[in-house]
Amino acid sequence: MLKNWTRNPYGKGARAPWVPPEAVEELPPGVIAARARLGWPSKSEESARSRTPDRSRDRSPLKGTIACQVISASEVCQLKKSEKFQFEECRLVLHSGEVLTKTRQDAPWTPTVGRSGARRGQLHLAREISKDDRKRQEALQAYDALVFAAGTNLSKESLFSTWCKISRARGEEPLPLDPEKIRLNVAILRCSGYRAVKSYVYEARDRHVRAGFPVSPQLNVAVQDAKRVAERALGPVQRAEEVKPAWWNGFMEEHGVMVEDNEASQETPNAGLLTWVVGTLFVLREVELRGLTLDARCVQLETKDKVVTLSLPVSKSDPGGRGAKRSLGCTCKGRNDFFCPFHVVERIVQEQCCRLHVNDRGGLTDKLPLIGQRGDPRYFVDKRTMVTEAQRHVELMQDVGFAKECDRTRITGHFMRRSGIKEMARNGCTFSSIQWFARHSSQVTWAYIEEAWSETPAHALKLKDEIELAESVAFLLRKVNRLEEAEDMRADEVKQGLQNDGLWFD
Repeated sequence: MLKNWTRNPYGKGARAPWVPPEAVEELPPGVIAARARLGWPSKSEESARSRTPDRSRDRSPLKGTIACQVISASEVCQLKKSEKFQFEECRLVLHSGEVLTKTRQDAPWTPTVGRSGARRGQLHLAREISKDDRKRQEALQAYDALVFAAGTNLSKESLFSTWCKISRARGEEPLPLDPEKIRLNVAILRCSGYRAVKSYVYEARDRHVRAGFPVSPQLNVAVQDAKRVAERALGPVQRAEEVKPAWWNGFMEEHGVMVEDNEASQETPNAGLLTWVVGTLFVLREVELRGLTLDARCVQLETKDKVVTLSLPVSKSDPGGRGAKRSLGCTCKGRNDFFCPFHVVERIVQEQCCRLHVNDRGGLTDKLPLIGQRGDPRYFVDKRTMVTEAQRHVELMQDVGFAKECDRTRITGHFMRRSGIKEMARNGCTFSSIQWFARHSSQVTWAYIEEAWSETPAHALKLKDEIELAESVAFLLRKVNRLEEAEDMRADEVKQGLQNDGLWFD
């Protein structure tokens, strides 16, 4: 059973028992000032105002904005340095009026216009931009901002920076490339323990081409040789460590959802161990989990059917900005189990609304995190903090006898995806269902399923059963073919006999 269901888990003795938001008459001074700064209604005005959110306040900052300029839509409360709202959003405004947004620095741009409001191309606007020097430069800036995702740009810069440092360490310029330079740099990278050597070579070649240097047949051969060297004898792929749901479940049954210890930082997730439960159930990366917001469009709770739907933020694997929705229903039949998707998410939403004194999950709650920080629930949790906190929680589990075979140093931001996919495979979900739910566009899903089957005796015998079934089907097929051949031969004999007796007419 879920413990402290109606309490606000800020720590031992840090807060009074949970009070429903409707019963709160006076808010803390800092919250009152923050609501006034952001244009939120006061408690007296809120009761007289309609619950329908006023979206004009979200659109007003865009009026008069310079076309194609990247602007910050963060509204920061200057009450105290420790009381700043962390609204992670940037906007890219095009000449046509289309607005592209992203909710974090490493996220791709996504359109804010819905399907019904999609804009069509305007020839007169294209001609106007083509004639104006300033507008042409702004259009090129927008073009450059959309070529790669921000995370991809950071990765590319890191790859080429390493290539430059290796080349300049021996007194050579990194560009232009030549076969001998590629051969030497790849040899150094491989002997230095780098595994993704191929990525460094491809990035260097890309810079070479973009700089306008010629690409000779000898250079292409050198790149192919480098690819072979980079991929040969690498050994097994190093993947994120798996943390089985059974370990989390057993640990929470004994010690509760909120782990109270002196090492907990104020920047860690305020949902405690339920943070990793949600990530495992919905097969999320750490950046996707920390990017979930409190508004009803991001987290939809259907109380009648007991179904929770997450509108997952886009990632660099979704450059079109389509996003994805994934739904899970109640699995505990009212028992409020730790791994019931509906009741776990419902609890996190209720407690976060209580911390923020939010009654209506509309309006500006799309700027507030679903899982905030312990010290201030208005802050999003940092990506690195998510990983370090997961490693710390696994260490605490190991101290009391759980997850002994888990190597916590290998826990990365993908550990929830690997754990969730393998658990689905053990439960008998099909490959296509797992790949769709995990939003995987590659065959990496099959690698996780293969691991799960090889670790489970019942699934390890699937290949043997399929081979035996295939052999049985082939044997029966041969018998059927022989019977059909015998029947055809008998029919031919009867026909021939009737023709000989003059009783058969074509």
